[in-house]
Amino acid sequence: MSLHDLKDQLDETGVYEQAEVNDFTEGYFANKDAQQLSSIIDVAVQRFDHELALEPTQKKSILKSRQSSFFKNLRANGLIINFEKYCLGEAFIGSSNS
Repeated sequence: MSLHDLKDQLDETGVYEQAEVNDFTEGYFANKDAQQLSSIIDVAVQRFDHELALEPTQKKSILKSRQSSFFKNLRANGLIINFEKYCLGEAFIGSSNS
């Protein structure tokens, strides 16, 4: 499964919204403290825990399989891709501090 396929699957779950990724990325590069960054992530955590109509096994699959694969692939690609040119870089920056 390609990196883009994994990102598409994560996007489809509705766990996070692009605006939250953007806010986190901007905060990260603005050197906001961990508590400020955590408050951005907490919105997605709340949504995942209480608002999405997913079975517990689906949630486990999303967290353990898709996200793990996505970030593993993204880190490997980070060795060869200039993230300034790709929206995937925002997801990587967001994942490295969560």
